[in-house]
Amino acid sequence: MGIDKDELLTKLKELLKEEVSKISYDTWINPLGIQSMTDDHIVFTTVSEYQKDFIENKYRSLVFNTLRYITNKDWTFSVIDLSKDCLLYTSDAADDLTR
Repeated sequence: MGIDKDELLTKLKELLKEEVSKISYDTWINPLGIQSMTDDHIVFTTVSEYQKDFIENKYRSLVFNTLRYITNKDWTFSVIDLSKDCLLYTSDAADDLTR
C-alpha cells in the first residue's frame, strides 16, 4: 500500500528540517503543502511566489532526493502558488458580484 499525502508531507518536512537552517525551514519548507499526488507526480502548494521560486530552484534536488529516500521511487513534482490562485479566484468572484 502506498503512502498518503499527509504522511508523506510530514515525513518530508521532518527530514528536510534536519537539512536546512531553522530560518530556512520556517520560511520555505514548513508552509509547504501537497495539493495532490498520483502514482509518480506530486503537486506542492506554496503561500507565495517567493516560496514557489525557492522550492523550484534552490530546494528542487533536496526535495527530489528526500522523496526518493522516503518512498524508494522517483517522483516528478510541480509547485503552485496558492496566493496567486486565491487572488485570481477572489478577483473572479468580485467580477461576478458586479454583474
